[in-house]
Amino acid sequence: MENENRFVFPKAARRAAFRTSVSRRPLHSIPLYPPDYLIDPQILLCDYLEKEVKVRLKELPMKTTAEQDSILSLSARCLLLTWRDNEELILRIPTHEIAAASYLQDDALHLLVLKTATAYARRRAAQG
Repeated sequence: MENENRFVFPKAARRAAFRTSVSRRPLHSIPLYPPDYLIDPQILLCDYLEKEVKVRLKELPMKTTAEQDSILSLSARCLLLTWRDNEELILRIPTHEIAAASYLQDDALHLLVLKTATAYARRRAAQG
């Protein structure tokens, strides 16, 4: 069960060193171009993509801070959210548990809303 909550990164990214906001590692990303921002599916199957995002827990503040900086990692297998500075795990969602996704843009605010399977739905699926 413990391995179920782990996302495997390449060796260089696995170093668990404490990082300050001054010395952050570069993200594992590729350029995305408007209007569609398409990603080659082969990249998501064999590798992963990272994007810096802000995490807002419980309530939406009027201003965001550096303490809310996090990394969204996306692969064909899962979506992983970690804090930017220490890379501690916030959330891991296997791709097959994402029921729906919605993207909203309001001026400079971009929101990604995900509907995921509940614990009850996972138990029902496991029972057949």
